[in-house]
Amino acid sequence: LATSMDVESCWWNDWFYGGLQWQAAHHLFPRLPRHSLRRAREKVQELCREHGLEYKSVGWWEGNAMVIRTLYHTAMRARESKPMSLRDSEIWKALNAEG
Repeated sequence: LATSMDVESCWWNDWFYGGLQWQAAHHLFPRLPRHSLRRAREKVQELCREHGLEYKSVGWWEGNAMVIRTLYHTAMRARESKPMSLRDSEIWKALNAEG
């Protein structure tokens, strides 16, 4: 739950999200059908309240703004980094079972 965040949505919008708006419930119960995630989310929220745990949930605008900010900051950090060839990367080491 510490790194998960749900996006609030209306019931009629569930189909468009495909259940991805209920990230916490999806990661706790990955095999649960998406039409059951809304109910599971309510149960998890209730359990979190009982135990004093934070259940992060934001509105559509705030959630999208957070994603755009994160993408922007990541792109700026990538822009500042030194270019690297594929053969010098961790990906190359992993693909070739080095290290």
